[in-house]
Amino acid sequence: MAVIGRAAKNVPQEKALDYVAGYTAANDLSARDRGRRPNISDTSPFKADWTKHKTFDGSCPLGPWIVPASDIGDPQNLGLKLWVNDVLKQDSNSKDMIFNLAEQIAPIVERDDAPPRRPRAHGNPGRRRLGTRAVPQARRLWSRSGSKKSGR
Repeated sequence: MAVIGRAAKNVPQEKALDYVAGYTAANDLSARDRGRRPNISDTSPFKADWTKHKTFDGSCPLGPWIVPASDIGDPQNLGLKLWVNDVLKQDSNSKDMIFNLAEQIAPIVERDDAPPRRPRAHGNPGRRRLGTRAVPQARRLWSRSGSKKSGR
């Protein structure tokens, strides 16, 4: 996750990373048991209310540190790992993201003020949607209350 370090608006893509103060880890969680819409087919993309899935206490833990951008080197070549209950569930790299960080930051600060200290989440480099049909049933990851999660 990138943390914007100074006010930004109308920033071209080639300068977008100049506005990043640092980076931190984020775990963008979904509560897929919340927000099921009744009377909508289970196969419909509109079955779930994404707002309810993503807006609950603790839904996006950050940190615990912000690493200065100057200490990162290439933010498009960072190893990212996630363990759940001491089992490695994701082993990826930021170079595998569909859109690089500058491609994601530039349009956001083009249409919206980006005040300093605002974190910006940037997706899942493993292209894995662990609770969906994109991943075989045997490999789907559904954490439960009390699951121990760690990453680096």
